[in-house]
Amino acid sequence: MMSAGIYQGTLHSFPELKRPYKYFSENPIVNGGYKDTTPSIAKSGIFYSKGKRVQDNNGNWVTSTSQTLWSTEPLLQGYFVEFEGVVYRLMNDSDRARQGGFFIYDLTERIGNSTRQQFAPVAETGANEFT
Repeated sequence: MMSAGIYQGTLHSFPELKRPYKYFSENPIVNGGYKDTTPSIAKSGIFYSKGKRVQDNNGNWVTSTSQTLWSTEPLLQGYFVEFEGVVYRLMNDSDRARQGGFFIYDLTERIGNSTRQQFAPVAETGANEFT
């Protein structure tokens, strides 16, 4: 039985909150990065940015934000989602993190080499062109 939480199932009444995303897996490479992307599956869910105030090394207060995905179906931890051109890794798939019939996942932005990486063009700086 799904827990309704504080939303009592009302989030399903607002389909305009759902955004499309791609769901896929990739195999890690020994020295870093990923390869062999599986075909992505189109899904939709609610993306939510949550933030908290933290102190940086200089003692200044800054806001740290993180992305959260609310999905109506269970997803596998360690898989990836692509939302608005940014690839995130699914984290924290706890069964207790459920509200309003949604499974809640924290997302971590993927850093490193990927199968979609494109090399930047070489800039002509004019170095060594003295006459």
